[in-house]
Amino acid sequence: MSPARIGTCAIMLTMSAGFAQAGEFAESHIGLDLLQLDRKTSQDITYVWDNNGTVNSHGDDIAAGTTGVFDDTADIGFRLAGAHQLTSKWSVQGGYMTTGELSETQSLSDSSSQLEIFWTGGTDEFDAADTVQGSYTSELDGFELNIVYALSERIDLFGGIGQLNLDEKFHIVSDDFGTTGTGRYNINTSNDMLGPQLGVNLNYPATDKLGVYLLAKLGWYDNSNEQHQTVSDPVPSASRNVRVTGDTSSKLREIRLGGNYAFTDNLRVNLGYQYLKVTDVALAESQFDVQTGGTTLSNSDEITWQGLQLGINYYF
Repeated sequence: MSPARIGTCAIMLTMSAGFAQAGEFAESHIGLDLLQLDRKTSQDITYVWDNNGTVNSHGDDIAAGTTGVFDDTADIGFRLAGAHQLTSKWSVQGGYMTTGELSETQSLSDSSSQLEIFWTGGTDEFDAADTVQGSYTSELDGFELNIVYALSERIDLFGGIGQLNLDEKFHIVSDDFGTTGTGRYNINTSNDMLGPQLGVNLNYPATDKLGVYLLAKLGWYDNSNEQHQTVSDPVPSASRNVRVTGDTSSKLREIRLGGNYAFTDNLRVNLGYQYLKVTDVALAESQFDVQTGGTTLSNSDEITWQGLQLGINYYF
């Protein structure tokens, strides 16, 4: 998998859903899922040529290229989850997920020192550069704990508490070789989310060995978020160290659809598609703001993840 592709692997922890026979969502088991999802946001970044080298004046600019959003395929992540059956109807389920640190780097160069940078059409803070490079990293982890109730052989209801951490870093380096020097812009954001969640899992046994499942979940989380910016740039002259905190209420929507195959009574594998959307989060790419000097916090962004999961489950 290409390291130049960034994304955010699944940030929500839920148990591996759907088994070959109906009603097995809540049976005692442990499972491991490998996740490969795409991360998508509405933010983008545009590099432009500055024909006359005028700081913060864009009337003569010609676009050199657009990176687009940082929405590419993530590296492989994993989710480890399990359940313990208490009675014929009730079970407890929990899990932990981590993605590690995923990164992407994009750059442009121009030997005539006429490169500068826009952020979605705003003013620039880097000017007269030979090279401009942007790098992005994103890391997520968290856990969940749910109570599961078997409404019928094919319908499981679950609810509990989920906790998520979303940490991102965005770095810009602007170099003018031998003249004005190097400009650096560092943005770090964190989102610490905690709150209740509810969901339903539907199972359908297509054959004795093969089953299909559909899982849907809603979550409501209190999100304590922060953005921290450090800037050191010679053209125009700028130096700052700003930290801003905030709170918001984030919402989760998640859907999983897939199938599973039973090799034995104890060992089953699943393959599925996952869609997940989280609203009202602070992303590092959204804090780039030279007009306010980094004194504001943008925490109203949305992110979606979608892609494949492949898992194995052992029942006991």
